[in-house]
Amino acid sequence: AGAGVERFDPRLCRERLRGGPAHCRAASGVVYPRGLSTIRTDIRQQHGLVAERVGRVAAFLMYYVNQGIGHIAWMGVEPEHHRTGLGRALVLELAEQLRRHDVRELRVETLGDSVDYEPYARTRAFYRSLGFADFRRELLDNPECPELLEMMLVLQE
Repeated sequence: AGAGVERFDPRLCRERLRGGPAHCRAASGVVYPRGLSTIRTDIRQQHGLVAERVGRVAAFLMYYVNQGIGHIAWMGVEPEHHRTGLGRALVLELAEQLRRHDVRELRVETLGDSVDYEPYARTRAFYRSLGFADFRRELLDNPECPELLEMMLVLQE
């Protein structure tokens, strides 16, 4: 595939990420410590894709399908591979796989626009550049996530 993506392998994603950030620095740069613990739990129940460069994981994406809707649960790209197309390649590969299995939508949750934090502004811009549209906003009584934004990409009309 393009963007230097050597392989997409759900089994490798589980094997490499099961050990945590020592095996995938992509997670450690973008996820809080509590999130890393959650990833270790989630990976046993979800599917995953990885992109490798020079034999090591440079980016990963974890997802699940519920009621015909795909959900991106976790995604990370090693900082030195930001803006190289790896994240885009992972999302596009996932969208194509889900289309082939008649999944009609792909959704992702992130912090909403009211949260003034530059990394999440980049995250929202990334998904919007791939065609995701704002689908649902929810104000929460949670200081770590005061506004939840769910974004959606239509895969099947």
